[in-house]
Amino acid sequence: MTMAAIHRLPADILNLVFQHTERTTLKECRLVCVSWYLLTTPYLFCSIQIKNTSQIDESIDFHENPASYQLVQCGQYVKRVTTGRGRGLIDEIITLENFEKFVKYCPDVTSVRISRFVCNDSLYYYIFEVDGNIKWKLHRFDRNPENQRFKLRYFYKYADTIKVIKWLENIRYFHFVIDFPLLEELALPSTAAITDVQDFMFVCNACSNLAKLELHTKMSDNVSSVTDFAIQSFWKVNSPVIENKCTQW
Repeated sequence: MTMAAIHRLPADILNLVFQHTERTTLKECRLVCVSWYLLTTPYLFCSIQIKNTSQIDESIDFHENPASYQLVQCGQYVKRVTTGRGRGLIDEIITLENFEKFVKYCPDVTSVRISRFVCNDSLYYYIFEVDGNIKWKLHRFDRNPENQRFKLRYFYKYADTIKVIKWLENIRYFHFVIDFPLLEELALPSTAAITDVQDFMFVCNACSNLAKLELHTKMSDNVSSVTDFAIQSFWKVNSPVIENKCTQW
């Protein structure tokens, strides 16, 4: 197909093509014409990686500087923010003011994977530790490069938007799920084992949108058979993916 023919393709077809195009190629396509620039930008900026504080400062300056001649505000397309390993790097902290601007210019972030050590611990601190209204509407936290488990209170900070709870630190109860009605994916630690069918049904009733559930059961053979039946029945009706890591008494 000639370049002229490609240019005449409908936007929805081009969108489908760009959706499966490698990032390096997208950068080249973005320079072809204004139309392609607008179509490729969302795919180029849907995920960004933060390596240091100066990168965030530069992003803020770019959005605030009228001389940057942007056709679009790239931050509006960012859905995911990640970091590399920041251990051993000397870096400055992000000021609370600049973190607020970062959230403002990238308002639709729903997923993060953040190292504790990038930006001298400050990015992790603002996202998870600080209470307040300066935050994204996060759906999930992905496990960071240090493979650190998350405290339950981190999820409570985003209880009105969180859809995935995984890599939770070891706790001995599961009734907290009632406070997360939007949950679509839940992985309970082995310390919060299901001990009877009532426990299982409590989780299922509290999280009616579940599509994937990972749990641990700890019960006698008789109780286990009843719970297995309940799990199978729930699966047939609601079609979630359920992984049962059974531990018998």
